[in-house]
Amino acid sequence: MPELLADRAGWSKGSIGTGQLVALLVGAALFWFFAAGSARLSRAMVRVVLVVLGVAAAGTAVVASWGPLLLVSVGPSVRRSRRCWS
Repeated sequence: MPELLADRAGWSKGSIGTGQLVALLVGAALFWFFAAGSARLSRAMVRVVLVVLGVAAAGTAVVASWGPLLLVSVGPSVRRSRRCWS
């Protein structure tokens, strides 16, 4: 992601670091809320939501050239990495 932000959006290293920090914190918070609310959803619906978020994040990272939109694609990656650790 840092290379994409530098190449496509022209961000400096400081801006990239700050942007990634904010994106990861927001992604972690959203994952926390989703995990708390997922008990009310069926397993199939949870899978659908996670797959759709993953595909949307990957698609966004491939086509976006605006910095904040690129950072949106970082948020769902927190969900996956957090899941690996738990």
